[in-house]
Amino acid sequence: MTTGLVLGARYELVSQLGEGGFGSVWRALDTRMRREVAVKLLHVVGADVPRFEREAQALARLNHPAIVTAHDFGVDGSTAYLVLELIRGRSLADELAAARAAGRAGLPAAWVLEIADQVLDGLSAAHAAGFVHRDLKPANVMVVATGPRVKIVDFGIAHAVDKSRMTVAGGILGTLPYMAPEQLTGAVPDGRADLYSLGCMLHELLTGGSAFQATTPASWMHAHQYQAPARLDTRLPGVPAGLDAFVQRLLAKAPADRPADADAARAAIAALRAAAASAPPDPRPRPDPRPRPEPVPPTVVPPPAPRAPEPAAQTSADPAVTRAAEPTARGVVPAPPRPKAAVPPPTAAAPPHTAAPPTARRSIRRRVLVATAAAVVAATGVVIAVVANASGNARASEDPGGTGGSTPKPTLSTTSPAGLGGPVSPKKIDACMVTDTAGIDDKSFNAAAWAGLQAAHQANPNITAVYTESTSQAYFEPNLIRYASGGCDLIVAVGGLMGAATDKVAASHPGRQFAIVDYKSSRPNVYSMQFNVAQASYLAGYLAAGMTKTGKVGTYGGLKIPPVTLFMDGFADGVAHYNQVHGTNVQVLGWDRTGQNGLFANNFADQALGRSLARQLASQGVDVILPVAGGTGLGTLAEAQSAGTFAVIWVDQDGCVSATQYCGVFASTVVKNVSDAVKDAALAAADRSLIGGYIGTLANHGVGLAPYHDFEAKIPQALKDEVSALAQQIAGGQITVTSPAAPK
Repeated sequence: MTTGLVLGARYELVSQLGEGGFGSVWRALDTRMRREVAVKLLHVVGADVPRFEREAQALARLNHPAIVTAHDFGVDGSTAYLVLELIRGRSLADELAAARAAGRAGLPAAWVLEIADQVLDGLSAAHAAGFVHRDLKPANVMVVATGPRVKIVDFGIAHAVDKSRMTVAGGILGTLPYMAPEQLTGAVPDGRADLYSLGCMLHELLTGGSAFQATTPASWMHAHQYQAPARLDTRLPGVPAGLDAFVQRLLAKAPADRPADADAARAAIAALRAAAASAPPDPRPRPDPRPRPEPVPPTVVPPPAPRAPEPAAQTSADPAVTRAAEPTARGVVPAPPRPKAAVPPPTAAAPPHTAAPPTARRSIRRRVLVATAAAVVAATGVVIAVVANASGNARASEDPGGTGGSTPKPTLSTTSPAGLGGPVSPKKIDACMVTDTAGIDDKSFNAAAWAGLQAAHQANPNITAVYTESTSQAYFEPNLIRYASGGCDLIVAVGGLMGAATDKVAASHPGRQFAIVDYKSSRPNVYSMQFNVAQASYLAGYLAAGMTKTGKVGTYGGLKIPPVTLFMDGFADGVAHYNQVHGTNVQVLGWDRTGQNGLFANNFADQALGRSLARQLASQGVDVILPVAGGTGLGTLAEAQSAGTFAVIWVDQDGCVSATQYCGVFASTVVKNVSDAVKDAALAAADRSLIGGYIGTLANHGVGLAPYHDFEAKIPQALKDEVSALAQQIAGGQITVTSPAAPK
């Protein structure tokens, strides 16, 4: 788009006011009405245009004096545009910057409450119409020169744009310093999320600083979920207790603990203003206990003298369009990667973070117009949670042979510094994990990897951890890019399916450290964690062959990929070894070891299919099943529990720890000590760069069998002794377990 271009034979672009990953804002002339307007251009794909148009029409119907007015909508080629009123005034962010430049800590409480009341009036109308702003912040609230004092801008367009492209190009949509906890956990936010954002705003406007101590994306997420907000009276001595209590209530972690709606919050403000009006004035000066900020260039010059000519135009910082940095003098940072999934409350809070140094905003023309546009945060199909503690981690087993004891912590390869002891590193790092499609609660390797990051945080509180849950393979690369560009120090990819995406993103971000589970990467900045589970599956196959009463055992996989078929190869070889030793003819259904073909679910999350596959195997006489399918296998567990005709050997995490409700059906688990490998990698990353890679084996305790738990008395001691002896032979090299899928 260029100056002079006319859109819809009506709107002539005059000057660009801002630009970002998925759109731009222009000052334009409405040639029909002969008025200046703001035109927001959104680069959307064809299928999204009708949705975007319906959203624009709905916004136009809001028609509230505290909400920016939408005039028109159109499409030019692949670019949709929204025409908005051009507002004379400046944002609350500019007001706060001007106060800081003048040496004031914040803005007068009476003025702030008046503005808050008007903001709530607009939010009440929006919420009643079904809109949640989801990106309320000082930069998105304009204070106009005449008429209504407030205009809320940037409403609800972002979610009409293609999610995957928005995620890549725009990074996180929404601004972490103002995001409600439920926005970080995948919950669908209602109007109370805007009230939380308003609480963040009020604290900053009143004190000049954030309610939380955070600087990085991970620390902001942790702060909103677990950190208690600073009280106003710790920064503003003498602040009315009622005002402090009101802001604290807005900042409640649980939506139910906040005001019920915007109208309830307005009623609370009315009570505060009435109380302030009836109270005698306090003759004492209000000191500012904090050091004064470093000088910053003034954002806005004083208003012109009377008779000044018509003001020129300025743009508000729209994070979804310009991604301009927010004021950082009090710990507000540019919008980082976006987030789902709650974790337990922390046993120990993350260490405090110091606020970022002051950042100068660009000074622009005096007494200017602000172009506004409609854009808001919406669901992107991805999920982020913040580590708070290590509670609920899978128990590591302790028996070196995997004979029904538990598997000990793996010893990492000599080429890697991971696992080295020593004092806790003073370096603060953000460890960011991307799951595969099975989800964080797959009771398998995603859950195990997350447990590892939780354990790393517990061992070294300077490590802050987050995860993003991928809802489809299409999100692998965008999620990795989001973390790589969002400041994460260690990006952990879970699963071999993410291998190509990890290599690609690592190549384009050579300064970032990556780690991946179940994949061998040749990139120097990717630490590979592989597990020769064929060795432990060999033991499981031998165990299953010794347990079966029908002479038939079975297995199936999630996808036909090496990390899956490696389990199945070892299982089949273990059964064959049992047949050779005992002269039996136990059959393996679901996997042809020679032909490398078998039964697959073709996903890792369909529990109904997992139940169906279990029934299919059981109907053929199978009485021990090894499902290698992540969350899909949970359906097999449910079927085993209800049918009571077959036992299950689980994979990755000890089933009696990760899926306790099904403990009664687990004969054992083929354990991959993913949690320990990830934990040690994160600890090493906090101390120095990871090098080389790691392969878990029976010899280094990276793989093994979990305890027999409820089957302890059901399995003959002689069989348990044979499995133990077999484990010693494999670990010692007397027996070699092979597979075309074995890690190298």
